[in-house]
Amino acid sequence: MDLYKFGVVLCVIAILLSGATIYHELTKEPVAVVTHVELYVAEQEVEEEPFQYLNITLDEDIQDYVFMKAEKYDIDPYLIFAIIEIESGYQVDIISRTNDYGLMQVNRSNFRWLERDLGIKDLLCPYQNIQAGVHILKYYIDMGITELNDLLLCYNRNHGGATALWDRGIRETDYTREIIATMNRLSREHNELYE
Repeated sequence: MDLYKFGVVLCVIAILLSGATIYHELTKEPVAVVTHVELYVAEQEVEEEPFQYLNITLDEDIQDYVFMKAEKYDIDPYLIFAIIEIESGYQVDIISRTNDYGLMQVNRSNFRWLERDLGIKDLLCPYQNIQAGVHILKYYIDMGITELNDLLLCYNRNHGGATALWDRGIRETDYTREIIATMNRLSREHNELYE
């Protein structure tokens, strides 16, 4: 029982405990006066199915964080995991020669606005890196870029780089195809693993 319903039940019980008269809904005639109420709260143990993690080389607490951020930002978690797999191979402390940092390979050029908007201080911290990467995805989604190939082009090349490709009629690249294939594979493997 959720807390709201539980509160309503307690209010009704409190009214009934005060010796209230119960009236018929249609005739408005008194049908009973409550003089004694016994409250039984039956607790039912509900066995929750344990959460099933992906079979990847990423700690469970970091996987939990990805799922939490995916839910908060309404982004497919397998997309985030696919970006992490392709961008960094699940290596937390990787820095590319083009100044891309951490799991989601967030470019250093984004640091100032991510620090301002999110308080990001360390792009090699896996949690801050995931928060930054997911925030970047959400930023483009909020701009109206919701087609997956377009979103991935923006994530990979920034909006200006993606626009230059779109102007040439390019809507997908090896990068976008690889991310989408990885996303589908991770989703399929995860579902098959725990069926």
